[in-house]
Amino acid sequence: MTETRKWRLALTSLGIVSAFLYLYQLATGQRSEYYAAIALSMSKNFSNFFFGALDPAGTVTLDKIPGSYWIPAIFVRIFGFSTWSVDAPNAIAGIATVIIAAITIKKLFGKTAGIIAGAIVATTPIFTAVVRSNQPQTYFLLTLSLAALYATKAIEASSRRYLIITGEFIALAFHTYMLEAWALWPAVMIGYALTAQPTSKKVKDILVAGSASLALSMTWIFFVTLVPKSHR
Repeated sequence: MTETRKWRLALTSLGIVSAFLYLYQLATGQRSEYYAAIALSMSKNFSNFFFGALDPAGTVTLDKIPGSYWIPAIFVRIFGFSTWSVDAPNAIAGIATVIIAAITIKKLFGKTAGIIAGAIVATTPIFTAVVRSNQPQTYFLLTLSLAALYATKAIEASSRRYLIITGEFIALAFHTYMLEAWALWPAVMIGYALTAQPTSKKVKDILVAGSASLALSMTWIFFVTLVPKSHR
């Protein structure tokens, strides 16, 4: 068996184990009634969905950007309201996070380290508890893990394209957990600043990627401000 096939088999096995840990008897698990009510309210219509309605009538909205609730709301809309429908999106996002963590560490330290890192993420008790619930942090972790993956690619390849993609995932993380997502930018900038390329190019790449990230982060806020208060 080739090394590539071994890696794919190990990664697939990691995904299967993670799926068992996160999806097994999920329908009989725990859920936050507060967050479940949000998913239900947002599933009622597009206005509730976009603005993050806290109640079905859409009279009160969340105190944050509703990015972490969009996918659960879609699940509730498609599959109906249940513990499974509000928890399953998190479980699936958790599986993806484990796989992405393994791939990222593999790029830095090799295949064995990647599988070990993925296994550590998959079996961390607090992570398992969160992804088997409907807490909003899972999408934040997923988008930041994607940002970390592309930041690694950007630094390895001295690539503006990958750096911009990194910024886009940071912006998506901002839509799930707001300002905390931008805490990743200093580390990314320092790593990219140490790459072997002209200083002027590095500065330009960081400015372009940072500006794109900021613009995408502000997208939801921008569109909300365009809507008159009486129609929100």
